[in-house]
Amino acid sequence: MSFPQLADNIWYFECPVRFWGLRFQTRMTLVRLCNGGFFVHSPVALTDEVRMNLRILEYNNGPLHIICPNALHHIFAEPYLLEYPDSRLYVSPALPRRRADLKFDEILNDSPPDAWSHDLDQYIIRGNDYLQEVVFLHRSSRTLIVTDFIEHFTENSPGLGLATRLFARLFRMWGRPAPSPEFRLYSNPDQLRESIELLLSLDFNRIVMAHGDIIEASIHGTARELIREAYAHLW
Repeated sequence: MSFPQLADNIWYFECPVRFWGLRFQTRMTLVRLCNGGFFVHSPVALTDEVRMNLRILEYNNGPLHIICPNALHHIFAEPYLLEYPDSRLYVSPALPRRRADLKFDEILNDSPPDAWSHDLDQYIIRGNDYLQEVVFLHRSSRTLIVTDFIEHFTENSPGLGLATRLFARLFRMWGRPAPSPEFRLYSNPDQLRESIELLLSLDFNRIVMAHGDIIEASIHGTARELIREAYAHLW
């Protein structure tokens, strides 16, 4: 199966994972960069299907820029570095202390590197010292790319185990966008609120996240309104 395409120059791919004994899907997002190569956000397992699709997308026109956007989404990064020697690894500020063994090229901050500065903006979500997630805005498609900042589980979400459905309901994450459990462990609510207010000032109409249904504007509200609703407890 080919990578589903969200808009011009942006694709995604999902695969099953287990975490805390729960079964659900995780999503990788790929952006073709105008300077050549691909931005690979939250990589999934490097399977033959992924390899084939990278060939179809002509990844070899430039390097793969592998993104580990928070302290949790790093498990599948190393196989890409081994298989594609010209790839580069960029990590959340939280990851070096968690993965001292992981060799990376750059720690992400609020300024995009030259490799994708013409395509994407990036922002550290402050106030959660555990995750220190970095989110990205793909300007041309008006797509906000996040990881665990927002999750969105519904009856349409594939690959959910029974325990996952019960867990999502218990944590009030079912049927509506919501912060992940890890994002509720914030260390500074004022900093988190300021980061969210900055995101709400950006121009986007879609949110693609690592877990759950992609968010588009709907009768339930715009993508920005749904973020504000998910974090309403901070105001």
